[in-house]
Amino acid sequence: TEKGIERLVRAAHIDIEESASASIDARPYRERFIEAMDDDFNTPQAVAALFDLAREINRGRDEGLDVGEAQETLQGLAGVLGLTLSSEQAALDPSLRSLVQSLLIVADKYGVQLGATKDAKRIIDSVSDKRIELRRAKKYQVADKIRSDLKELGVTLEDTSEGTISRYKKP
Repeated sequence: TEKGIERLVRAAHIDIEESASASIDARPYRERFIEAMDDDFNTPQAVAALFDLAREINRGRDEGLDVGEAQETLQGLAGVLGLTLSSEQAALDPSLRSLVQSLLIVADKYGVQLGATKDAKRIIDSVSDKRIELRRAKKYQVADKIRSDLKELGVTLEDTSEGTISRYKKP
């Protein structure tokens, strides 16, 4: 269940390609969701529609499509079922509080300025940006130490041609 929710949250908050000329059509997923709910609240089918839309968002992002509207649809439909896919809400989850506190310590250790954020994803992204900055400055040891520190917390950084992707798995 945790992994499933994590996939939905990640799809709801992946970076949006601003220059994309085409976008994902979320209508078929919305229609499937509504049909399922109209069918005596068939929540298993409604949830399946959410996961299919999340998969389509991930594929669309990989293909350079605009996924913003599809993300809004995913968040709205999940809300009907009482699921909050907000990364801000996830930061308030008791199971993630210790992660956020540990991430704040790592960020402070490397001089990353965050303000008052308690959003785990924003903290990870900021620390990851600092790592990229250090790599560009050829300070590989410090950059590798950041990656190592994050890995100890269950955060892996994957360098791709599109940029760095972070994933969280409880250690």
